[in-house]
Order: sequence, then C-alpha cells, then structure tokens
Amino acid sequence: MPILAKKLPSALLITALLAQAPLAQAGEYACISSTGEQKWTLPANVFLRGEKRFSSGLTVISDLDDDNREGFINKEGKRLKFSSNYVYPFSEGLAAAEKDGRFGYIDKSGRFVIKPQFKWAYSFREGRAKVMPAFVLDKYIWSNSSRNLDGKLAFINRNGSFASGLLVDEASAYSEGAAAVLINGRIGFIDKDGNFLVKPQFQYTTGFSEGLALIWEIGKKLSFIDKEGKTAIELDLVPNQSLFVCRDLKFGKLQLDEDISLGTIKVRYRYPLFSPSLFKEGLAPLVKDKRFGYIDKTGTFVIPPQFDFAFPFSEGLAVIVDDGKYGYIDRSGKVVISPSFYEAGNFNEGLAPVQTENQKWGYINKTGQFVIEPKYKAAYPFSEGLAFVEHAPVAPNEEREPPLERLRPTLPVHHFYDSTGNWFVPEWDIDAAYRTKLLP
Repeated sequence: MPILAKKLPSALLITALLAQAPLAQAGEYACISSTGEQKWTLPANVFLRGEKRFSSGLTVISDLDDDNREGFINKEGKRLKFSSNYVYPFSEGLAAAEKDGRFGYIDKSGRFVIKPQFKWAYSFREGRAKVMPAFVLDKYIWSNSSRNLDGKLAFINRNGSFASGLLVDEASAYSEGAAAVLINGRIGFIDKDGNFLVKPQFQYTTGFSEGLALIWEIGKKLSFIDKEGKTAIELDLVPNQSLFVCRDLKFGKLQLDEDISLGTIKVRYRYPLFSPSLFKEGLAPLVKDKRFGYIDKTGTFVIPPQFDFAFPFSEGLAVIVDDGKYGYIDRSGKVVISPSFYEAGNFNEGLAPVQTENQKWGYINKTGQFVIEPKYKAAYPFSEGLAFVEHAPVAPNEEREPPLERLRPTLPVHHFYDSTGNWFVPEWDIDAAYRTKLLP
C-alpha cells in the first residue's frame, strides 16, 4: 500500500470508523478444503474479521455475544482461549493484541510474550513490527519537545526491544529489508537497524517489491527506484495536485494502509482505473493509451497494452479484464482462461475464486475448470489448504455491490496525466462518482 506524505487518521479514529461498518451476517461462514468439502461452520454468534484467511494456523474472529470482543479460531474450528477488544492476524508466530488500553504481542497459546505497553501495535514483517510507544511524561516536567513525541512510530524486534532510536511520523511494514518512513512531510527508506537506505525526499511511495519501489511527486513523472534511491524506470505518467487514497475498487473496499480496512462501499465500476504498479514475478501492469499491458524491469512493454485492466501476477497467471469480463493470461501474454467471469481473484495454492453471471462464487484451477462449483455468496482465497465461503443465498434482485451507507474517503482520489498533459482516466472515474452524487 502507498505511504502518504500526510499522516493518516489515528488508530483510535480508524477503530471508531470500523465500528460503523455493517457486519457480516452471523453464521453464514463455512470453512472448506481444496476439494470443496465443508470442514466446519462458524457459530451463529461469531463472524470473521479482516482478511478471512489463515495465518500461522489461525484467523481472526469477533463474538457478538461478548461485546464484539475479538479472538482466534484454528483450522479445526476450535477457538483460542483468548479475547481482546482488538487483535491483528498472526504473523511470524505472533499477533498484536490489546489489553487494558495497551497493545502487546501474544503467541499461539494466547500468552503475552511482549507485554502490553504500546498505544498501538502492528503485525510483524521480516522480524520487525511498527508500534506507537506510550510516552509517559513526568507530571512535574513539561516541554514541547517531549509532548511532540506522542503519536510517533518506532520499530521493535521480536523480543520487544526497540530496533533503533528512530521515531517517525508514519511507516510501512518491512518489505525486502526496507521500510518506508515519513519524517517531516517527506518519505525515505530505512534498513532493519534504522539506518537510511534512501534519505526522506519523496511525497508518495509504495514498498519495495522485487527490488523496486514506485515513487511519485506532484508535477513529476512516476518512477521506480532501487534501494540506493536511483531511478530504475521512469514512467510516462504525471500526477496532479490532489492527494491519493488507496482503494481496492475491484472488491469495493476502502483501504487506508496495509493493516486497516474501513469496510465496504458501493462500487459502480468493477475494476480500478489506476493502481500503483508493483512488480510480481518480474512484471508489473502499466497503462498506456488507456490500455493495460505489462513492463519488465527495464521499463519495456513485454506484454503490449491491450486490456481494460490488468492485475499483478500470482502463481504464473494474472487477472485481466476485457470488455468488462475477467480472465487470465500467462507470462507470455497468452490468454489461457478466456474472460468470462463477472469477478475473479488471484490464484493461491492452485485455485482462484471466481464469480459467474448468476452472482455465485466457486473456484477454478489453472485450466479454467471448476474444481469447486459456483454456489456461494462469496469466496475467499485459499491459505494453508483451507478457504472461507459464505453460504447465504443471493436474491435475484439483490445488488451485486455492497449497499452504500456511510463511508466517504478521508482523502480525495488521485488523477494521472501522461507527459503531454492528457488525462488518461475517463470522466466516469471514482472522483466523477462524487461529482455526480453517486457517493455521498
């Protein structure tokens, strides 16, 4: 997810917004195997939260009968004897969890191995986790310098000690040994010891993926940089002066950073018109003349622009959109599964969730054959051999997108221009939706 040179809403504010989001209907989730066998269903008082997939053998649940307190359930459908007002998914064997207003980290037994001491805490990535330290000021001593420490972020090791003395305004998780950090309105990259790989100088950036990170500045061309900060690829796109909000329009989810989702919103168009391109399996999707293709790490189109939209590769295949339908291509650009689906997801563990015209979800293999027949209201990616599905039937007149109820993004949407000044995003983009009152 992009890092913005503007501090995002506080974790507490985001939690408040989450509380407004409509919850999934209780009891509609089931866990299935890769053959479609139903292993177990969630109790009627319990629903899934977050990514709806297993990590370290556990996934996050919330209990309606326990004031919506959150906990974990394992692959056998048994609940971990632990609950909290807020937890993050397990990552690298640990999960951030709240207790008495402070965050720490628990192991898979539910025991705190890093005591609750932080104002907020996030998941571990590559042995580091970002936290918001709880600075306690001496009541007899007051200064602007000490007050300004409040709300800063730092990174910790797995033993709970600080990885360095660096405090930042915002940060990404680590990716390929580097984390993007925001300091005084500019973004740079640090290594795991807190040393700067690239000094703070950018307005916007993604994390590193396969050795490259996408950066952009208002009025300048987008480009990919390496870990020395050198430009590796310059793109023929220039952003305007509005801010960028990361939005997964394909699934109708408003996403502000890598860990926090503000729920679902109504989406008029089924695929986004621009997404920060990241390299996956050596290729990155990119738009040219309003069509999407794929570039290699020299910036050369190896799959010519020809699709309405294109997504990053996963397990050798990538989702593409042609004439409003979803299909898949291989790394040579050959269409291996014809665009025929209303929605489609990436392949994980050899299977991909797809939605048919009758609004039912199932799973296909890499030949495009249904391995699990389309019969679900929703289907989520496979992880650790299992996947979650929703059983609730879809009424014939039900909208395909979630109902619009409340959420308006806290940041406006970015536009992009080519180097000649032509706006390549059509008039009916998401920003136009606000102008035409489609969104509140």
